[in-house]
Amino acid sequence: VSLPGTLGKHAIYSILENHIRNVAKHSYKPPLHRQSPVEIILKIDNKDSNSYKIVLTDNISNVDRNEILNKEDSESLWYKIKRTSIIEKKALGIADMKINACLLAGKKDLTEEEMQRSLDVGVCKDNHLYYEFAILKPKEIAIIKSELDKKFKDEIGRASCRERV
Repeated sequence: VSLPGTLGKHAIYSILENHIRNVAKHSYKPPLHRQSPVEIILKIDNKDSNSYKIVLTDNISNVDRNEILNKEDSESLWYKIKRTSIIEKKALGIADMKINACLLAGKKDLTEEEMQRSLDVGVCKDNHLYYEFAILKPKEIAIIKSELDKKFKDEIGRASCRERV
């Protein structure tokens, strides 16, 4: 994940958590829980040179395509992602997913439009719920030593400088 440390981990875990909650919420149609454990499936593909496309799905959800993707029904997941503002304080799990998807995509501005573009929802052909979002690819960097670095080494010693790197 390109986002470092706690923020990147939190963003991924939060999206996973909300997906699991939505699987439980939207798996009311038979066969409800096929007597098997929930499998969370992440499909990772190259989106472009800067990011991966992530498709998050599962083996349990059994949703009605028309209910999930209905563009006119304010209760559908599609509507909540694409038309509900996070300011409305509705569908807070979806709002959280939109914010985290936006962060993982490397968006600098958390505008409503960017958040709506950063997360998509769909239904697989076997009626499993899925979410799609992008994650920035890590970049290689070069560290150029400077006079400041030499001065820092001289002041605190080589051992602590090695620990810092």
